[in-house]
Amino acid sequence: MIDHQLDEFIRKMPKVELHVHLEGSIQPQTAIALMRRNNSELLPEDADDVKELYNFDNLSQFVTAMRSVSNNIVQLEDLTRVADELFEHLALQHVRYVEFDCALQKYLDLGFELADIVDAVYKSAKRAEEHLGILSRLIVNQIRSYGSEVCANLVRRVADLNHPFIAGVGLSGDEMKSPQKEFIKSYDIAREAGLGRTVHAGEAVGPESIWDA
Repeated sequence: MIDHQLDEFIRKMPKVELHVHLEGSIQPQTAIALMRRNNSELLPEDADDVKELYNFDNLSQFVTAMRSVSNNIVQLEDLTRVADELFEHLALQHVRYVEFDCALQKYLDLGFELADIVDAVYKSAKRAEEHLGILSRLIVNQIRSYGSEVCANLVRRVADLNHPFIAGVGLSGDEMKSPQKEFIKSYDIAREAGLGRTVHAGEAVGPESIWDA
C-alpha cells in the first residue's frame, strides 16, 4: 500500500522535462504503422519487436536503431502525430514544461520549408498547452553526420526565422566521427542570435569530449 501511495505521489508531482528527442519518442504502434506504410526493410509485428530494435551495446548501434524507426517520418502529419503522442505521454507523468529536441534538417532534406516544419510541431504544442496544460519549447537538434557547414547553415536559417517557439540548439550523433570542436561556427551563430546552447558529450569518447563541449 505504501509503495502504491508513493508511486501515485510521484506521478502527480508537477515535473519539468529538459531533454527528450521527438524522433526518439515514437510510440511502438505508431512506429509499426509508419514502417508498414513506407514498406520499411524492417517490419515489426508488435511492440516487443519495436523495443527489440533498441537493443544496443554502444552509441553507434543506438543511432542506427533510432534512424531505422525515425526515418519513417516522411510527412509533416507524421511529425505532428509523434508530437501529439509525446505530449499525451508527458501529461500522464504530470509534466508541466518540456524542452524537446527536433532534427529539423531531416525534414528540410525531404523538401519541406523550415517555417512549415516548425509550424507543424508548434500547432501540436499549442494544443498541448490548451488541453493538457503543458508548456513546451523546441531545441533544434544538429546531427553531427551532416557536417559542420550544413549545421551552421541550419542554425543561421533558424536564427533568421526568429520563431518564439525555438529556445535553442543542440548537437547529437557519433562523437568519434564528428567531435564538438568541428561545430564552433554554428554555436557562435546561435549565441549571437540569443539562442540557448546545449550539446551531447562524453557518450562515446570520454572526458575529452566534455572538455571540448
